[in-house]
Amino acid sequence: MAAITFIQLSLFLLLGFLGPYANAGRATCVAAERRALLSFKNGLKDPSNRLASWQTEDCCEWKYVHCNNISGHVEKLDLRNPLDYDTYEGAALGGKVNPSLMELKYLEYLDLSGNCFRGSQMPMFFGSLNQLRHLYLSDTCFGGQIPPQLGNLSNLNYLTITCLRTALELRSDDLRWISGLASLKHLNMDYVNLSQASSDDHWLLHVNKLSSLTELHLTNSLLQGSLTLSFTNLTHLSFLDLSGNLFEALVLNPFVKHDSLVTLNLNLNKFKGSIPDALANLTSLKQLDLSANGLGGPIPDIFVKMTSLHTLNLGSNINLVGGLPKSLGGLCQLKTLDLSENSMSGGISEFVDGLSKCANTSLEVLYLQNNNLTGRLPDSLGHLKSLTNIKLGGNKMHGHIPMSLGRLSRLEELEINGNSWEGAISEAHFATLKNLKRLSIFPSSSKSLVFNVSSNWIPPFAGLELIDLSNCRVGPLFPSWIQTQRSLHQITFDNAGIIDTLPDWFTSTYANLSFLVLSNNQIRGTVPLKYNGSSSQINVFDVGHNLFSGSIPSNINETMPMLTHLDVSRNKVNGAIPSSICGITSLGILILSSNQLSGSLPHCWEKLEALQILDLSNNSLSGTIPDSLGSLGSLLFLMLSRNSFYGELPSSLQNCSNLRSIDLGENNFSAELPKWIGKNLASLGILRLRSNSFRGGIPQEFCNLSSLRILDLAHNELSGAIPHCFGNLSSMIMVAPVNQFSVNTSSISEQIVYVDDVTLRVIKGRELEYDTNLRFLVSIDLSSNHLSGAIPMMLTNLLGLSILNLSANSLTGKIPEKIGSLRRLESLDLSRNQLSGEIPSSISDLTSLNHLNLSYNELVGRIPSGNQLQTLEDPSIYEGNSKLCGMPLSLECQDNETHDHAPNHVNEDIEEDEEGFELKWFYVSMAVGFVVGYFGFLGTLWIKKEWRNACSMYLEGIIDRVQLLWRN
Repeated sequence: MAAITFIQLSLFLLLGFLGPYANAGRATCVAAERRALLSFKNGLKDPSNRLASWQTEDCCEWKYVHCNNISGHVEKLDLRNPLDYDTYEGAALGGKVNPSLMELKYLEYLDLSGNCFRGSQMPMFFGSLNQLRHLYLSDTCFGGQIPPQLGNLSNLNYLTITCLRTALELRSDDLRWISGLASLKHLNMDYVNLSQASSDDHWLLHVNKLSSLTELHLTNSLLQGSLTLSFTNLTHLSFLDLSGNLFEALVLNPFVKHDSLVTLNLNLNKFKGSIPDALANLTSLKQLDLSANGLGGPIPDIFVKMTSLHTLNLGSNINLVGGLPKSLGGLCQLKTLDLSENSMSGGISEFVDGLSKCANTSLEVLYLQNNNLTGRLPDSLGHLKSLTNIKLGGNKMHGHIPMSLGRLSRLEELEINGNSWEGAISEAHFATLKNLKRLSIFPSSSKSLVFNVSSNWIPPFAGLELIDLSNCRVGPLFPSWIQTQRSLHQITFDNAGIIDTLPDWFTSTYANLSFLVLSNNQIRGTVPLKYNGSSSQINVFDVGHNLFSGSIPSNINETMPMLTHLDVSRNKVNGAIPSSICGITSLGILILSSNQLSGSLPHCWEKLEALQILDLSNNSLSGTIPDSLGSLGSLLFLMLSRNSFYGELPSSLQNCSNLRSIDLGENNFSAELPKWIGKNLASLGILRLRSNSFRGGIPQEFCNLSSLRILDLAHNELSGAIPHCFGNLSSMIMVAPVNQFSVNTSSISEQIVYVDDVTLRVIKGRELEYDTNLRFLVSIDLSSNHLSGAIPMMLTNLLGLSILNLSANSLTGKIPEKIGSLRRLESLDLSRNQLSGEIPSSISDLTSLNHLNLSYNELVGRIPSGNQLQTLEDPSIYEGNSKLCGMPLSLECQDNETHDHAPNHVNEDIEEDEEGFELKWFYVSMAVGFVVGYFGFLGTLWIKKEWRNACSMYLEGIIDRVQLLWRN
């Protein structure tokens, strides 16, 4: 004890003796290094004055500068930008990096990350800082080639050179310099263009010389060619990230054991092929990420020996199929499993049952959404007590939801939407879920799942942020228990069976909601577009298809200034559309269809620069279309049908060059169809102008609409011929459907497909809803106009056509012989024209046909039969054609009448020859008779004199009478 006291006392006296000298060393920096730092500072641009302290005598006291405590030499220069990626410019250093830094000969640590040197060349003199152990140059906006002199830094342990902000302007065409970094442990060159360096796979040879390497990051570096993980010298490698490259295939060398590999991240590569079995050799692997690579085939059962694996991410490969490998159930250390966004099938019971047998299960995150998984949720899921996040949405699972979920006390996220759940959800399902923040249970079948809780239920959780119970039977009363959730920012009760008014507490309690969807219910009362006079922060407001009444507030831009999506369609909202709606400049979707709105449109649309969807259809709006609508450069969908608009279409609409759909049907528009539609709206996929008063011909310019898939000009006053060039409409020629109508909006995180509420088609003589997915519908409807001429033969080029309606016009000529080539045609209506000739036999090749109308034309001959025509037995299909015969008409065909097969040309030729022979002999006989009679009469007169005298007297008498009449 005495010895310890003596040692402590000695150390105390020694420190007291050396203290002043030590303080003196820290207090004084090397003069040459101070001058070097000042020169470095003078070359920089410092907008936020971060280097304000760089003016005192002692540079070791300057901010961001660290000196050796004894020698006073500068060892560390930490100038990393303190701001994050989105705000970095406010504090980013710029300008020029002065070579004076070479005077810092003892510098071991240099960090310039997050600053921006505007594409200037990375300084070559960095390679002369021989004592460097840490060099961090991430997101510094350097451009051009990485100087190979960096390979001189043999003492370097950490090197980070990333280039996220400069879009791969920084590159290295040859990685031989890397092999000189003998001490390197950590290398990060994310987003650096290495395409040339990897062209012959030599980059692997150079990296393989870094025997001390523990982490390698080469994300999105345009590496290409084949990848063979045969890094024989990289025995200390613990983290490998090669994500976002262009490798052709992932091949692990089965003869090399990678015992030290801890993390493997190959996210976002464009691999071709399946997951290699050789991954099984990585027995020490802790993280494996192969997500978003386009990998296909089944997941190999290779996880038996990967007992240390705690993260497995194979999500977003799309083409992975088959069931979950059995060995996954034995990974007791697994914390995260992500197999989402694939095509996997089968159930999850075997996997869950396997994990539930572990002594201490660690699984926290289970993401299996958007696959083809089937079966039921196993009750054993409740044994995985560490679970915090469950996503199983978008599968084909079914059955009852087990009550054992209520035992997962750590659960924060439960999203099992979009499956075929049935039965009831009770309070027991939430018994211990005190940490729940996100709840999404809506089934795929409408109201097959009942949310059965008492009216006075108080949930164990109070911090719910998102709730989605769409398609659940939540009503008839509005659920009062959500009043206990003060953190809600998203509420979705779509089609929830609510037949009630909104409670008084709703608008005051949830004034800070960002997402509210109450659509497809029977909720009454005034449309809740006011929040007790206060300003709401809501972005998405959808109460469509309810019983709300009232008007749109005149100050809606003040009550809801943050709106991006507004939908109050299919209600009883009345009054005019206030001009204040144009003050919501963030608005991207505006749907007010199927209400009782009246008046004219405001003249202020130029303010809504972000508007993509405008649907005002099925109201009582009137007047002309304002020119300001042409200022909506982002507009994709314009729906103004079933109103009382009139006049011409404003030419300013041609400025909306991104339009994909125009529906102005059922109005009073007149004048000729504008040619600029075909000239300037190249992206147009739907053009619906039916039931107006458009006149004149169909412009040839419409043939330029290469994206057009639905053309509806029916019930107008159009005349002239159908343009032959319609046969060149390329999107109607393609058989494969295209995703023409997808919309990305800032208000909704996923793509939505938007079309008009009801797309009307004339089928079987009356308007019906056509509920086919419009991405698969290809239609031309020109019915009820004054079109004339023949049906263009080129229309038979439109192999993708599913509806063709040319009825009630004045078309003449024959039905095109190649009509049978339109194999996808479901509805064909050519009725009430003046078509003639026979029905082409190829019409029996229309095997998809379920509606046909050829009535009231001038068609003749036998009705073809066979294939799909056998199912169309309605005689009205052919009525009004008096010369048609055969089934299903009662008029039978005679033997000599045309058959439904090809005509017998041989017999017809024989009949024609026989008729011609008889006709020839008839004329010959007449000629012979005439000659014989004529000359026989003349011969008799010549022989008998008395006959000649009598004939002469007769002729003289006739001449005398004619002369007498002439004189009188």
